[in-house]
Amino acid sequence: MCDKREFINNLNETGKSVGSVIREKLPKILKFIQKLSEYNKNNCYEEITLNTWEDVENKIIEIKSDHNQNHGVIFRGQSDSRWNLESSLERFGIKNCSINKYSEFINSFYEKIYKEPLCVQCPKKLDFIDHQKLIEAGDIPLNDYMVYLRHYGFPSPLLDWSEDKDVAAFFAFATPEREGVKYSSIFVYYHFSAQLVGDSQPDFVLKSSKNRLIERDKIQKTCFTVAYKNNRNLKTAEYVPFMDILNKETESQDHGSYKIMNKPKIVKIKIPRTEKYKILTIVNKRNINYYSLFKSEEAFLMNMWYKNRQSDSIL
Repeated sequence: MCDKREFINNLNETGKSVGSVIREKLPKILKFIQKLSEYNKNNCYEEITLNTWEDVENKIIEIKSDHNQNHGVIFRGQSDSRWNLESSLERFGIKNCSINKYSEFINSFYEKIYKEPLCVQCPKKLDFIDHQKLIEAGDIPLNDYMVYLRHYGFPSPLLDWSEDKDVAAFFAFATPEREGVKYSSIFVYYHFSAQLVGDSQPDFVLKSSKNRLIERDKIQKTCFTVAYKNNRNLKTAEYVPFMDILNKETESQDHGSYKIMNKPKIVKIKIPRTEKYKILTIVNKRNINYYSLFKSEEAFLMNMWYKNRQSDSIL
């Protein structure tokens, strides 16, 4: 057992050893950080945390300025920052889905929906599409019927976004608090189309649409993205998870096996939930609230709740 002086001497020697190791490794650590920073600049997916809504707005201005993207930037708000970008079809457990089979499936009950008195917003005419011609041309079917189904909660490969960052902020924060959720997120996406083309590989395509059949979609400035794999063969063309596009983009950078066309870019901004009431107050002043976005009695009452409650501690 060592005495106090010996213990202090040993501690000092340990400190010197740790210091020498740090000095020796520091150049490599700094080089790694620099490479990581360069990778993130070139990578199509970036995740950052900002503490205030003012910082978020400044970051969006910076993105538009740096990439000359005054147009074509879209936003999606999610109340839990731990969630990935997933379509409702993915959330129902279907990660990959045949384009042809999905279209045949939803078309099979169109008449029943159309004749249902409750379904007043259903398109009056179903556009039957020549799938094979579209697939051969590198395109996919995306009609008003698909947009209608997505809008009313039917499991769909479409992912909805808004051209208005305030709308995305509203959807990120206008939700009840849940245990364990400390951050919400706003996704910023630019470049409306992305196509990765390989010599003998299928194409991975990200397509967007501004089909705004429902009045609410016009108010919310909604647009949709859909991710799909297309090798010009109707039997094998399929919807794929949105994140597959980003993963494939990363793969193309590492291995050079794909030619990149209109590279997509996603910036995920995490914002603390403590900013909730400040953000909702700001966007409400810009007329973004439950009632303006949904125009219903339920929405009016929910708007009264948030309008008169500035924090979780009032009640």
